[in-house]
Amino acid sequence: MRQTSCTGSTLSALRLSKATLDHYPDAEGPKQPYSGLAPGGTRGESALQLSKCEAAELRECETILERGLGTFLEVGNSLLKIRENRLYRVTHQSFQQYCLDRWSIGRIYAWRLIGAAERINLLPDSDGTPRPSNEFQVRPFLKLPREEFPTAWKRALTQGNEGKITPRILRTVVDEFLPHRTHSSAAAGGQKEDRTAPT
Repeated sequence: MRQTSCTGSTLSALRLSKATLDHYPDAEGPKQPYSGLAPGGTRGESALQLSKCEAAELRECETILERGLGTFLEVGNSLLKIRENRLYRVTHQSFQQYCLDRWSIGRIYAWRLIGAAERINLLPDSDGTPRPSNEFQVRPFLKLPREEFPTAWKRALTQGNEGKITPRILRTVVDEFLPHRTHSSAAAGGQKEDRTAPT
């Protein structure tokens, strides 16, 4: 998996306005002002301390995130870096609680942003493949394993009319990649999204 760096040129903000939160039912509104250390946190334990490099990365990411909601890819990559490196560990015991307390984002929406970033990061830079323009275009592909996204996305591009990718096209393409898993998943209650829950 290719992971982009948390820099000012590639990351954007994540502070959600009330209107944005209302638009996404999975995003949860703020319950209380952010106050630093989460309940039960232990700031003094050496295992939780960030190195100077990690602290600088976290400051850089959060400074950019505080400017406001940017592109879904930039936001997803920022959250991905914070989660994978556990840069939240000084103030919070889990990434999920960090998202809720710091950014008022629910677990499902955070996972969708990260899942979209992980998949788009697999698209090659060298062949000029157009990228999805919003998170909703990637969401149907979350049902597929990450490694299948580049092929499935290119299939969707070939079916679009003058480059227009409709929800119907996305559903059709995803369904083409699902049949060989449908029978094995039917007994378990149907196909589920390939999600990795934030920790």
